[in-house]
Amino acid sequence: MGIGERLQQLRKEKGISQEKLAEQLHVTRQAISKWETGQSYPDLDNLGALCKLYGVTADYILYGEDTKTQKNRFYKKVKWIIFGLMSGSGAILCCLLPLFASMYQQSEFRTWGSCHTNANDYITEWPVLGILIIALALLLIGIAGIFLSYLISKYENSIQEFISDWISSWKQ
Repeated sequence: MGIGERLQQLRKEKGISQEKLAEQLHVTRQAISKWETGQSYPDLDNLGALCKLYGVTADYILYGEDTKTQKNRFYKKVKWIIFGLMSGSGAILCCLLPLFASMYQQSEFRTWGSCHTNANDYITEWPVLGILIIALALLLIGIAGIFLSYLISKYENSIQEFISDWISSWKQ
């Protein structure tokens, strides 16, 4: 959708005729028609007046996206990255647990002269158990965050309607 189509859509949503809009902006009806057909564009003063009249930003008129929409898209990407890094870090730590257990087994043998015969027995002892807890927490929080972010993005409108209906039912 181009600038002209957005201007026409916004005007029709407000229920204003081209003549009425032209009067409000102190331009001719033909100027409004040229803007809406893409033959010309409003100058900065008229663009500002249109933004004020329609209650939108210049970004929306010019690009079809509001800065709020751009920020929301950026924050969604950041959430995906953060949760992805968390789950990836948790998975890597889980994969490295046998290595940590082996290192702890060697440390025990050097310190005490004896140790468990199986390094994996050390996974249930404190230093390695702490790493296991952190790894599982990162993994689960990351996966849950990715899953919830997906659900929220997919069902955003339904969630907003549900919350709106729920709040309005409490007001009555």
